Amino acid sequence: KYLKQFPKHLNRRFDVSYKDSGNVKKISGTLKNVDGSHLVFLKSSREEIRIDFSDIIKAKVIISFS
Repeated sequence: KYLKQFPKHLNRRFDVSYKDSGNVKKISGTLKNVDGSHLVFLKSSREEIRIDFSDIIKAKVIISFS
């Protein structure tokens, strides 16, 4: 909900819905960096996705019990 909450979740997996050029996209990835108002996620394909916080519609931490 707030940008200041994300740094404590570095290296955790997220499901993220975000706006990209007017389209809504969804990704699952690991939060690798918080750079100002940009969040950097690493997808399982090793592709880095950089998303502006203002474009995020919903971000959910994936709880792992392993």
